Amino acid sequence: MANIAWILGSGFSRPLGGPTLKDLFAPQAEDALAALYGRTDSGITRAVFERAQSTVVGELPRAVRRLYNMGTNWALGPMAPRSGEHLWEDPEQFLDALESAAFRVAKGEASAAARSLLQKLQLFMDANTFVKIGDVCNIARRMLAVECSFFLHEADTTSERWDPFRRWKEVMTDNSLGHHHTVITFNYDRVLERLGLGTWARLPKNAAEGGPAIFKLHGSVDWRRKGAELEVLEDEEDAAHFVVTCRDDALAIAPPGPGKQGMVDDLLEPLWREALARLRTADVVFFVGYRFPQTDAMARRRILGAISNVRVHNIVLGPDERDPDVVRLRALLKFGSPNIDAIVRPMWSQDYLSVFPTGHLAVP
Repeated sequence: MANIAWILGSGFSRPLGGPTLKDLFAPQAEDALAALYGRTDSGITRAVFERAQSTVVGELPRAVRRLYNMGTNWALGPMAPRSGEHLWEDPEQFLDALESAAFRVAKGEASAAARSLLQKLQLFMDANTFVKIGDVCNIARRMLAVECSFFLHEADTTSERWDPFRRWKEVMTDNSLGHHHTVITFNYDRVLERLGLGTWARLPKNAAEGGPAIFKLHGSVDWRRKGAELEVLEDEEDAAHFVVTCRDDALAIAPPGPGKQGMVDDLLEPLWREALARLRTADVVFFVGYRFPQTDAMARRRILGAISNVRVHNIVLGPDERDPDVVRLRALLKFGSPNIDAIVRPMWSQDYLSVFPTGHLAVP
């Protein structure tokens, strides 16, 4: 019996249309969201359409997108009254900046960062519109969730692009192979659920149950937060648009910022404990589309500590073995355990899932 652990990041979902970090909050996403949520003839209900006017395609969501792009030093043309500034490198740093400013204000502390962000945001809004930094932070968090979910709205899981993932699922669920699988994912999306693995997904209340499992360590777009509890939305239509229509405090995702650790401590810690326990007993670990983002220090520390005695690690981050993300991940894996095999598989995720062996453990 072989214990196989999979650690999935945004590169896992990218072949199916999911956004990677650099794709989030991009200008072109606005058109795609408007096509789905800005029209009543796009297959959504009237209630979803009306709610989307304030959460997805309204003035504040548009302004937040423009603020992000201005801060990445983009020349925005008609989208902005001036060229951009260099305020953040990527959406994670943007969200962290908003969360940090909102966190200080929520504690009643003065925040020069909050004032500066709101002044910049006002460039993209009507002069008479007043918003609070907490509103901006909530919208940005929701926009992240929406962009990590809407690509699956009209997805055809029987199409050719899904074939490698269907094959992977068949291997995962073939009990005759003698493999015990644990999937650890930092993606909020529902790709695994759409593949038919939804029954594997654990909530904190059943994290320690045996058998194959999926641990969504940063939450999910189809989980509803109710105080100190999480529940899965079972209805497909409800799940598809939940992040558009739900209350701000019902979102169950843990994006970068001061609030992430609090959500882990308050809600997600049972998932982390069980996932780390399984990693410690793994025979082989596959990193598929996951690179330990630089802003995620907590995940980096805890996961590297758990897998330090695992002999074989497979790195699947694309075909370029000299890519900085590949070099960095391999160095992180080998730094504490120089004798392990950190094997680079120079393929995209869909390539590797197409050739993942069915009859034996994928180690040298």
